[in-house]
Amino acid sequence: MSDQTQPDATREYFDTVADQWDEMRRTFFGDGVQQAVIRAANIGSSSVVADIGTGTGFLAEAALATGARVIGIDSSEGMLGQVRSRFPSDRFEARAGDVEALPLGGSEADAGPCKHGAPSRRAPAACDPRDGACS
Repeated sequence: MSDQTQPDATREYFDTVADQWDEMRRTFFGDGVQQAVIRAANIGSSSVVADIGTGTGFLAEAALATGARVIGIDSSEGMLGQVRSRFPSDRFEARAGDVEALPLGGSEADAGPCKHGAPSRRAPAACDPRDGACS
């Protein structure tokens, strides 16, 4: 599979499973991951968080609970539809994008947790949203 085809296949997969993702996610990792990531990324009420690969908002939920502002980024329109309906808050904004080209201004966010990456790449523990990409 070419590099161009893999992102398309991944996006299509997540578009297909978006309405089932919350249940599926429970088989991959438990709710304890939320607080571990929030602690590791030092997210608090003054944080602006870029939730990269936001999906249905698993990490966004925990960040919002701290009082943080969250920018949820995902390449799947199906996932973005789910997360937009879940968090109709002025502290949450959903944006289309991916880890290769984050739709963020240079200093727009100060934390960028990633709970997992696309199947074709290593899963980053965190991203620096200020430089526009995950490593």
